[in-house]
Amino acid sequence: MVEVSIQENTWQGLVQVARRRRKKPADLADEALREFLQRQADEELLEKSSRAAQKTSFHIRDTEEIIRQHRKRKKTA
Repeated sequence: MVEVSIQENTWQGLVQVARRRRKKPADLADEALREFLQRQADEELLEKSSRAAQKTSFHIRDTEEIIRQHRKRKKTA
C-alpha cells in the first residue's frame, strides 16, 4: 500500500462526507481517485476523437448522409 499526504482541511472535508455516506474515509478517497482516473481517460479519448474528427475529409453533413445510407442498406440486407 502507498501512503499519501493530504492537507488537513481536505482530509477533514473527506471525513465529513464519508460519515454522511457511512463509508470509511480511506475507501471514499480511493473511490474518488478511481473516478478521477476514469474521467481523465474519458477526456483523453474524447480529445483524441475530436482531433481525428477534425482531420477527416468529410463535412458533418456528408458523414451523416453516409451513415443514413449505411443504415438503410443494413436494414434491407
